[in-house]
Amino acid sequence: VSRVVIDIVESAAKKAVAERGHFALAIPGGSVLKVLSTLERPSGDWVSKTTLAYVNHKCVPIDDVDNAIHAKARNMFLDRWGLTNVITPE
Repeated sequence: VSRVVIDIVESAAKKAVAERGHFALAIPGGSVLKVLSTLERPSGDWVSKTTLAYVNHKCVPIDDVDNAIHAKARNMFLDRWGLTNVITPE
């Protein structure tokens, strides 16, 4: 399942960047974070042209590694991918 989700995200990202020059991705926490974390290195340059948003962010401090979706995502894949254009509730 993880590989299929990763393939869908990368395909949609590459298509969006080719057609519009930008890709927007909105994700919840939980298992979606785990699935995205299985992608070691995104193929192509879509990450630099991506904006990420969270669709169900908890009302906790953004750096709370145990509870904040953004803190978890940074630790699991964002920092490794170099994805810095993230909409957070700060």
